[in-house]
Amino acid sequence: MPDDQSHRLRETLDARNRQIAAVHSISRLLSSSLDLEDRLRDILTVSLQAVGAVAGTIFLHRPEDATLVFRYVVGDKAKELIGAAIPTTTGLAGAVFRSGRSQITNRPHEAVEHDREVEKRIGFATETLMTVPLKHQAGRPVGVMQILNKQSGEFDQHDLEVLEIIA
Repeated sequence: MPDDQSHRLRETLDARNRQIAAVHSISRLLSSSLDLEDRLRDILTVSLQAVGAVAGTIFLHRPEDATLVFRYVVGDKAKELIGAAIPTTTGLAGAVFRSGRSQITNRPHEAVEHDREVEKRIGFATETLMTVPLKHQAGRPVGVMQILNKQSGEFDQHDLEVLEIIA
């Protein structure tokens, strides 16, 4: 078997192992606590670990003013962001919320939808990011999870699959 084919198979197997580990972690977390706040915070932390990222946010939709609220944030700038809100018409988070479709954005500075205002305000550089919709069991959107800055390389389809399973 050629080395490149062997390497691709190894990457696929590693990705599947990360997916399985993430599902097991989330299953344990969901059965360990009835508190929604604890569950969401833990899900965000497991998501970051599963894809090797340094920061992330769970935005929850606030229908009365059509915003996405930074509800849970993991990373260096968490305290500056928790409770802040952005319009559902703004940024990649808003685009994914409205479309209901996940998105990998490995060069956000080149993406038209990327809103640089938040990162300018808090002094955070977004290098890579993935955004997945969070939906109620009935399919109604309730928010968005955004994972930022993969520690090594760029996000790929395997990483996105892990997040979609968790979300």
